Amino acid sequence: MSTRFVLTAVLVLATIVSKTRACPFCNAVKPTLAQQRDAAVAAFVGEPIDKPSGYRPATQSFEIHRALKSKDLLGAGPLRLAPDLPVKEGSLVLLLGSGAADARLRDLQWTAIQLDETAYAYVVQSPDLRQPSAKRLAFFSRYLEHANRLLAEDAYLEFGHATYDQTAEAADHLAMSDLRRWLADPQVPPERKGFYSLALGFAKTDTDREQNRKLLRERIVAPANDFRAGFDGILAGYLLLDGARALKLIESRYLADPKAADGDVRGALKALRFYHDFGHGVGPRQIAAAVARVLDRPEFAAEAITDLARWDDWEFAAQVASLYERKDYADPFVRRSIVGYLKVCPLPQAAAALDRLRQLDPKGIGEAEKVLSVFTGK
Repeated sequence: MSTRFVLTAVLVLATIVSKTRACPFCNAVKPTLAQQRDAAVAAFVGEPIDKPSGYRPATQSFEIHRALKSKDLLGAGPLRLAPDLPVKEGSLVLLLGSGAADARLRDLQWTAIQLDETAYAYVVQSPDLRQPSAKRLAFFSRYLEHANRLLAEDAYLEFGHATYDQTAEAADHLAMSDLRRWLADPQVPPERKGFYSLALGFAKTDTDREQNRKLLRERIVAPANDFRAGFDGILAGYLLLDGARALKLIESRYLADPKAADGDVRGALKALRFYHDFGHGVGPRQIAAAVARVLDRPEFAAEAITDLARWDDWEFAAQVASLYERKDYADPFVRRSIVGYLKVCPLPQAAAALDRLRQLDPKGIGEAEKVLSVFTGK
């Protein structure tokens, strides 16, 4: 592995994630039911046939209706277990047992997730992690914004944990009319709207593309405060639909405007980072030039420098080097990004600029290089 590659990776780790595997606009911080089931030693669906005992933890007897994992561990008759919460007698429940693989069922730690009949069918029928992603997401797409909150959240999490390519492959199963409606619905949790906005960019018919383009542009130009839930996804979806025109709008409104709200600028950078990796129709040099606009804003300089280094764009080497001497760029992360960029840049003027800065500020350059050397070994 080359020193240049490692240095670039260090820059990325110091500021942002370089190329996210999962959906970059989803807030998928929880595991899905399928992931929990896969991680469990045993997974059963059943119902308690008695009330919780008075002991702590409370134990109950469960009649098992379906074994989802470790059926061979079941014996005859009900199971006596101590779940993490008491379950109402006669109600359906998903039981997930964690612990040592060779432990007895009663010695496992049991999580109980209450189900209704719809959720019972969902849990039993949902494809496990071994199934092809397209098949899995096709199933879960039917439950996005389902009336049952458990299922709606779990279906969203399934897409949140999927890669961009997997989601794009399943795009035909996403109803564009539903996505537009959910994006405008104030009852839909705000954290899901970034994904729904991105998914609008997958539209294939001219009618859907035009409607989606219009809706996303309206949301971009609408007055707003510094925080807009899912705004990065809105920008990314619009980029997928409108390419160069979308880039021009984003650049002029957020990257070239020194008064643009910080939240909007961060959303724009994240969207352009995504589009550089996954989009088509706009050249990488155009995207890099747009990102370089924020080199003039110290609070975003480290992100921009990191992106330019990751994209092997050295057009702005002189500008990046000049930032080191400015007092408003004295933040260690910013200076470390500058030094890292100059070290990986193959242009001779970058090495010359780094030598000059080393003479000007030997201590500062030395500290930055020391941090980088921890990862490169050099």
